[in-house]
Amino acid sequence: MFLAQIRLRAEEKLEHQEGILRLIGGDSLTPSRAWMDEIAQQAEEPEESERTKQQPQPEDENSVSDEPDPVAEDPLARYRTMLKVGVPLPAVERQMRKNGINPAALNGSVLEESPEVEATATMATTERRKWHWNEVAAADRAPPPPNGSVWTRDDEEDAHQRVTALSQARIQELFVREIGRSVEGDERDSLVSMTSETEVALIAQRPSWSVKTEKIQVMKGTKGTNLEFVVSRLKFPFAKVAQDVNILTAMYLQDTDIKTILAMWPSVAEQVLLDEYAGDFNELGRCEQFLVKIRSIPMAKEKLQCLLLKLELQSRAEDLKQLMELVTRALNQICSSSKFGEVIRLLRDFGNLANEEFVANYRARFSLESLLNLSHTKAFDKKTTIFDAFLYLLRTEKDGNLANFYDEIHLVMQCKGVSVGGLTVELGQLREGHQLVKSVAIASSKSSDKDAKLAHDAFNQFADEIDDKLRGVHESFDKMEESHRKFVSWFEENPNVQLDQHLKAIAQFASDVKDRFAVLNFCL
Repeated sequence: MFLAQIRLRAEEKLEHQEGILRLIGGDSLTPSRAWMDEIAQQAEEPEESERTKQQPQPEDENSVSDEPDPVAEDPLARYRTMLKVGVPLPAVERQMRKNGINPAALNGSVLEESPEVEATATMATTERRKWHWNEVAAADRAPPPPNGSVWTRDDEEDAHQRVTALSQARIQELFVREIGRSVEGDERDSLVSMTSETEVALIAQRPSWSVKTEKIQVMKGTKGTNLEFVVSRLKFPFAKVAQDVNILTAMYLQDTDIKTILAMWPSVAEQVLLDEYAGDFNELGRCEQFLVKIRSIPMAKEKLQCLLLKLELQSRAEDLKQLMELVTRALNQICSSSKFGEVIRLLRDFGNLANEEFVANYRARFSLESLLNLSHTKAFDKKTTIFDAFLYLLRTEKDGNLANFYDEIHLVMQCKGVSVGGLTVELGQLREGHQLVKSVAIASSKSSDKDAKLAHDAFNQFADEIDDKLRGVHESFDKMEESHRKFVSWFEENPNVQLDQHLKAIAQFASDVKDRFAVLNFCL
């Protein structure tokens, strides 16, 4: 019975060896006895042969040593063998680091390992969750004020002392852990914004107005319908409307009506048809009659644009001035707030602690746009974000006196709906309107008829009114630009980056802190 089991195992081994020979293309499918003996001794011979090869020949009686020569042994042979049998390269490199060998030696770039290199090549025992903050390049950075910027108020060497040991331990607990150690705690669902698809509302077209068949229509379709709606609201004869537009006295027109007329202005082909019509005026439709009368005055479209500007000038200039002054006061408030400056520097120290960059790569500043990235990094508990951890510091550091910093910069939160770029565009449009009014006045002066003279006087007077309004707006704009320059210098920001991005980051950060503390019912 015992002999039968031995033969059965030998047959299985022979079948396995025959399969190997088929794969490698051997000359014979039947293994020889010598080959069998060689396989049987494979596990023993390499070890013995290595010992005999590595055994040094004694030079004299006192030089005999049982230790193998480390120079004769290739320390990389083991790892090259691992690569040949299919072990992934990252796993091999990890094992090399664990054994104190630099993985770069596999490529031949490291010929000799020194103790210092071996010490630095040891495998890391901890891992971190870092705050990925940005820093303005030195070449793009605005020069700081003569008395220093917000970043230079604290000494770089005292960075560790500015954050209490309790807060540092909290940071280590959240964002640092040993490799392979799991963190207890329930996983929280990822914060995915569940936005529903917006439904696009279909704008119903107005029903076509009934038009008598005997009337001649040039403006058809949507243009004719919209113009008909505007014209039907006019309570004055078309000739009077044209005369009042010529001298900018048609103030009874609504701004929406003028915008509709300009948007539905006849095309070149439609204007040719209106100009070539020589029939009875009363046979034209109401839209066509209005267009014939209004186009009888020189530069009719340009004068309608000037009339629209006259209707809107007061409100547009006043709104523009107020918004510019709001931005100016918000910038001045940010730069003068001592609490916000301390919060920014505390956040810098927090980031250096979380990223372990105090020793070798201390970050002295960060871009304000990084304030928008605070919620992007989560701790190992998968619940706490960088923002949550920093709120803890605000409540514990400096006895919690910094937690209400948003009260000192409340104006910036009022700027969340303000576009500084839009203010600049609006100012440019007012300037263009001013130039248009002056060009119409100049064109009217070239004619000697009575209506042209009246138009020249009216547009000249309106140009002076615009100049007075824009003078005050320009003063507000210059003050805002000056505050902007001080702002980028105080924070050493890139002056080429739009101010909207910086204000958005600060306003969002302050608003989030205020809302979170309100939820937590944190009373100062």
